Amino acid sequence: MEQPKCEVGARPSFLGFSRFSVAVRSSDDGAIQPNEVSSLPFMLILHETVLFLDTHVRDVISERLGILREADSIFISSLKEAGLYDQVWQALAVLTPVRSVSAVGDERRYGYILALRAVTNVYGMTADWSRLPHEFLDQVAARITRSIPQIGRVVYDITSKPPATIEWE
Repeated sequence: MEQPKCEVGARPSFLGFSRFSVAVRSSDDGAIQPNEVSSLPFMLILHETVLFLDTHVRDVISERLGILREADSIFISSLKEAGLYDQVWQALAVLTPVRSVSAVGDERRYGYILALRAVTNVYGMTADWSRLPHEFLDQVAARITRSIPQIGRVVYDITSKPPATIEWE
């Protein structure tokens, strides 16, 4: 069986190479394994293998990134339009892998759950969730679900740091 190869684009000169291909193979249990490439660090091979597996995986990642970029853009631009942008320290949208049922007209559909996060901070070691007006959050949620049909639900993260971090992982 011929092994698929995934072309990877240009790399910074400090890595010591400009282009390479990552070969992957499937093991008996279906897991994707990196082939041995002695000239490259293992973690780099693993990272590229995961990101550049095949067209289907790239399409799914590309679709989800497009959804996330659009939702984040709506959230940030809404903060600016409402005059709330300078009151928050960091703000982001998080596209979760979870889908939830929603109703559009007379139809039911499954859409991603999008989490919005905005925090205030004084010095970076701790952060508190931003108390954004409920009316603002309602307008942003409606705007996102109307503009992006793949999103069926919007939630707002009210967890402070600590215990939570600002970013989602």
